[in-house]
Amino acid sequence: MACDCSILFKDYNNSSTNNVFYSGQILSGVAVVLLKKPKTIKGIHVIFKGYAKVYWHQGPFKLFMDERHYMLKQIYLLENLPSSLKTEFGRISYDILLTVVNPLALNHVCIKSIRVNYALDLNSEISYQQPISYTTQCSSWWNVCGPQMIRVKFNTKTTGFQIGKPLSFHLIVENDTVFKCKDVSVKLRQIIRHLADEEANTIRVTIAEKSLGSIEKLTVRKFDDFIDVPITSSSSEDTCDIITTNYRIQIIVRTPRLHEDLIAVIPIVLGVVPIGGDVVEVLNVLDTRL
Repeated sequence: MACDCSILFKDYNNSSTNNVFYSGQILSGVAVVLLKKPKTIKGIHVIFKGYAKVYWHQGPFKLFMDERHYMLKQIYLLENLPSSLKTEFGRISYDILLTVVNPLALNHVCIKSIRVNYALDLNSEISYQQPISYTTQCSSWWNVCGPQMIRVKFNTKTTGFQIGKPLSFHLIVENDTVFKCKDVSVKLRQIIRHLADEEANTIRVTIAEKSLGSIEKLTVRKFDDFIDVPITSSSSEDTCDIITTNYRIQIIVRTPRLHEDLIAVIPIVLGVVPIGGDVVEVLNVLDTRL
């Protein structure tokens, strides 16, 4: 069939989304079909299709998450759709397929890829609203003068944090040793895990970092600071079994050579709707630069 077709979607509040949508949204729009000469069309229908796929030689695995037929007027995105993702080990993809049905010849299919972001509501679980209170310590290698310890105490008001907003924390580092700690840094780490039939591959990336400086010997330093959470995907929170995205706060206290660095790893949750926020209001003002 000689024709051109396109799909023009707008989000539910009629503002441009640059092909970026959020789980739970209702997509509305129009399909434009231009025939190069008069033809009889039997029908036009739309399929929304999404899947997660991992790929490498140990055993590829694919999971279809959603594939449904729609009229052209509206498409309802399920609330638990995982965020679109593409890495060297796998991907999560979503396509809109518009099919022009020709009764006498081959059908014409127009494919439009869109990006979906999981709109995790941090009010949905009580655990996201609980504060973090974490304490750890390590002893120095040089122990001639008795026990010498480095202690870290890390606190936040909640476990869940909004994407694109500052993550505030209170950090205490007690250096009870006779040497100077070279640097204290706080990192936000993204962990993407791909699960195949027999093996898992994991990607760990630092997406934000802040250096807090050095700590002199026999000194206690307190930090009331923050780290900027960049625009990124939400924590997957069991939306997809074979590809998951999680986040960790990593605190590193760097010591001189021959001594072991203190490294603390603290799980957190990143979401779209903040604690105390309303999902409808947030989706109305979401930044679509994701």
